[in-house]
Amino acid sequence: MGRAAVLSGDERLEPLSGKAAALLCYLAYQGDWVRRDDLLYLFYPDQTEREARGNLRPLLSKLRRLAHAEALEVEAARLRWQVETDVAAFNLALEERRPAEALALYRG
Repeated sequence: MGRAAVLSGDERLEPLSGKAAALLCYLAYQGDWVRRDDLLYLFYPDQTEREARGNLRPLLSKLRRLAHAEALEVEAARLRWQVETDVAAFNLALEERRPAEALALYRG
């Protein structure tokens, strides 16, 4: 739970920046399906729906080409990226009353 990073085994992959990184982090944190309409509002709040959809499409296309985002699932109305996260592990440790494990995950 320090800086956002993508790990593949022991290898730390090149981090993204900007909206691409923010979108992957958001999807990883959610851990389940997210409606495209919700993403439009979050990432393009000052744009019309048509403009926002036009900007989301190339962003998703960019993400789909990334090797470490191969698990990205994109459907017409929703998308998700189900990956293991330290945030989910932290929350689970807290829910199961394992504070030492939760604290060990914190690197911020």
